Amino acid sequence: MTKISDYNPRAAGIAWIREEDYAACLAVFEDGKKFFPSWKQWNESAEKAEADLKGQGLIVERVYIDPDTFSDWCRANGVNTGRQGRGHFAGDFVAKKYGRNQS
Repeated sequence: MTKISDYNPRAAGIAWIREEDYAACLAVFEDGKKFFPSWKQWNESAEKAEADLKGQGLIVERVYIDPDTFSDWCRANGVNTGRQGRGHFAGDFVAKKYGRNQS
């Protein structure tokens, strides 16, 4: 499983949630009760994190989560549906797109 610490990245992935999928994603995430009560609040926080990564000179990819398939992806990859799973999901996408060795 790819983690950002496994390589010197030029790109980073952020697990992203569409507004129309927000409630369904929170129901799937094991830590969904810890999220912002509204998509708008979550989105503002996510956009700040995205801007911070871009400020570090990284290419940032929004990796959209499909609430209908995310649990299956997590199970197939041996991760939970919480923060760990979202991080691996985004990292795996970026590693496949840009390569694991980005240095």
